[in-house]
Amino acid sequence: GLTISLPQEEYDNRYVTRELSFHFHYFFMRKFWFSYLAKAMVVMPGGFGTLGGRLAQLLAEDSQINLRLASRYKQSSPSWAPSAETFEVNFENSSSINEMLTGITHVVHLVALNDSESRADSHNAQRVNVEYTTRVIEACKPKTRFVYLSTIQVYGSSLVGLINEDTAPQ
Repeated sequence: GLTISLPQEEYDNRYVTRELSFHFHYFFMRKFWFSYLAKAMVVMPGGFGTLGGRLAQLLAEDSQINLRLASRYKQSSPSWAPSAETFEVNFENSSSINEMLTGITHVVHLVALNDSESRADSHNAQRVNVEYTTRVIEACKPKTRFVYLSTIQVYGSSLVGLINEDTAPQ
């Protein structure tokens, strides 16, 4: 708990662990610690894709988030996230995955083949959609937060053709 010297905040919440309780006399110092503790280092494998690009743009606007966009191909920082670090990752190589995860607090995993690509090559779909995801999860440190996102269900169960940002959800 981060309390401050005010009549209505005299005591910590009773559920706060005592060792994690900090009492401040100045608003600035409490605000500083809130900000400091909120900092995150986020890596987004697939952060250049349809969903990833939009989410990365939002995260890049938050000064408390350091953003690393990872791709299987060498890329420059995009115009919509100019301060983002970019990383070329080889999902077949555990050292490359570990390097991608160095210093990371959060993983937002967006790597996946779309429906038509998966139907065209089911073995590659298994490798990319399942094996690569598993490798990243297994390489994460115990306290790393892992988020897996997919857009497929918003388009319904009978997908036809290419799905992109202009496709209306059903």
